Amino acid sequence: MPERIDTAAIEKLRRDYDDADGTLLAELVESFCDEIRVFQHATRATGVSELARAAHRLRSVAATLGASQVVELCRRLETASKSGQSTDAADVLAHLLPALVRARVMLKRIVDASRSAPAT
Repeated sequence: MPERIDTAAIEKLRRDYDDADGTLLAELVESFCDEIRVFQHATRATGVSELARAAHRLRSVAATLGASQVVELCRRLETASKSGQSTDAADVLAHLLPALVRARVMLKRIVDASRSAPAT
């Protein structure tokens, strides 16, 4: 399933926070990228609770940015991790990691486009 970014969520964010120049959006996308790095580290850790916590944090930023597939996969990973379903967690993780890459690329494109667009 290809990642889709809910541009209405991004437009609302920019409108609500008067982000005409895209500065806030760029900061949030950078925060998303930081959370991806934390999440990737957590996938190599042995603690299930650390993975669930990292998925929760990542889900929060992804929701703000309208990355709906990442949000859903993080929710499923949190549930599987908390309930000790390692097979389910591994399956979700196999889908989540490529979804993160796609979302990051798409969000960076949106940031680049917002910086090159004339202010309204």
